[in-house]
Amino acid sequence: MSNAHALARQAAAQYGLLSLKQVRSHLSETEIRTLIQKGTLQRRRRGLYQLAGHSLSWESDVMAAVLAVPSLALASHRSSMRLWGFRSVDDDVEISIRYPARADLNGVTVHRSRDLSEHDITYIEAIPVTTPARTLCDAGLIFSDQEIERILHHAVAKGVVRVDQLRRYRERVGRQGRNGVCAIDRILDRLPPGIELAGSGPEIRMRALYDEFGEHTKHEVFSNDRRRQNDLVAAGWTVIRLVWSDLTDFPAATATRIRKLLVL
Repeated sequence: MSNAHALARQAAAQYGLLSLKQVRSHLSETEIRTLIQKGTLQRRRRGLYQLAGHSLSWESDVMAAVLAVPSLALASHRSSMRLWGFRSVDDDVEISIRYPARADLNGVTVHRSRDLSEHDITYIEAIPVTTPARTLCDAGLIFSDQEIERILHHAVAKGVVRVDQLRRYRERVGRQGRNGVCAIDRILDRLPPGIELAGSGPEIRMRALYDEFGEHTKHEVFSNDRRRQNDLVAAGWTVIRLVWSDLTDFPAATATRIRKLLVL
């Protein structure tokens, strides 16, 4: 494979975009100047190029912002929420970089994070993006608890994130005073205790929720529980509902019932 073909292949995986470092790894300075003069290689912003023939999109804007930063950079906050499917209405381009690095990108909100690490990195369609757990905690800085709780239940139902992953993330970076983590703390404390069993393929996906009469006399709580159950069923979960006495007075019988469902 020629250098030009290798470059085109890499660009195709990145919405037609290439950092200057990537271009230089395949082409000489003379070859670069020739492609720029022909219009084959077009400058998108400082240190970033686009191959002709690739259309612009919101995703390419996010990729461009990440590639334009020479150090660690990830799509985050509203951009990450849209990429994960948590929200679909945000056109903002937001990225996070590791403090003390700086980046001044026109039209891009840049967050400088002291606790950003390799543990927070994953990829969606080649775009480096914060993990679902990190994304939800960051979202707690900009959205209300009610909105984050709605998104969290949807994410769990879809299997994008597990509650135990959120708890582990909170333990790793949760320090007193970090508002985003505190928001997740409040939401996790309100989650009903229960059993979550998740799998893939033919494996059963189960969520056992308990119903407590005192809590469910509140219309909002009752409605939210029903919406959450509908989300779980739509995502392929088997849902069983328990009352508190099932867990405290009849634990053995309850465990037997769950085991029977597991072998169906």
